Amino acid sequence: MSVVNAAIQNVDEDAGVIGTLHWWSIHETLTSKDVAREKWLECGMPEKLFRFKSTAEINLRRAMRRVKMSSDFSIDTIRNDKELVLGLSVREIDRENDRVQWPHAGNIILNKSSEVLSTSTGHPLLEKIVKAYPDAENWLDENDMRHLAKSAINWANGILVRETGGIYFIPSANSSECDAISRFIDSVPTITFYVLPVVGTIKARKDLGQKFESDIEKKLELLRNEISSSTEGLTPRIASNRVSMLNDLKKKVDLYVGFIDIKKSKLVQQLAEHEEIIKNSLISDDQSGAI
Repeated sequence: MSVVNAAIQNVDEDAGVIGTLHWWSIHETLTSKDVAREKWLECGMPEKLFRFKSTAEINLRRAMRRVKMSSDFSIDTIRNDKELVLGLSVREIDRENDRVQWPHAGNIILNKSSEVLSTSTGHPLLEKIVKAYPDAENWLDENDMRHLAKSAINWANGILVRETGGIYFIPSANSSECDAISRFIDSVPTITFYVLPVVGTIKARKDLGQKFESDIEKKLELLRNEISSSTEGLTPRIASNRVSMLNDLKKKVDLYVGFIDIKKSKLVQQLAEHEEIIKNSLISDDQSGAI
């Protein structure tokens, strides 16, 4: 019996499309944060999700991406407690000998304490990066866009079904959110967004159920690790955010239980147990102020 025929025999009588699989390919990119925000809101995406980290290292990464759009160079990274040192080599073509060379241009040094950049030479490439650094937080590179796409998938109640290649499932109940995500990603030329419908076969419901339970468990594991690594406990603000996250997961369980095979009672019990762990890890406002 062929795989197709086997799949057909496993289809429920009322089976239909229960959702869609999504993945994307993101090429090297640099986008104005203001332009991306405008497109994000135009497509009906929630403004609260349009957030990014902007540490000194991340801004340096963005600055280097901006310069690399017009220059070709490689990077060697050296880290220590006080500095991040990036050794840059520039691609040069030796046409006389028909070969490519990568001469060392110098080092970019980021002081982690002051967040100030310095250079070991006056090479034009290094100067371009230093010049782009102060404005870097106003730009988004491919790492930022990947973060944005994952936030959007989570907003649409998506779950990760395969880590390799980053494939996600979004239920049909969230088709409007899915359309909004597609419109936004389609507006970014360097991102290709793929969509594949999922029919509710018996096997599909079972496999998605396993992926859903695994996705919930990974989120709870991250929560446990956060609590165990916090020697002082959780502040009221952080604890409130984590309880809110658990409530969102409860709603997700209620949504998914209608069309995939999951053990709802087990998941609800796990969420309740973790809410109790959060309460037991809570410290008072006075304690958090003292820390």
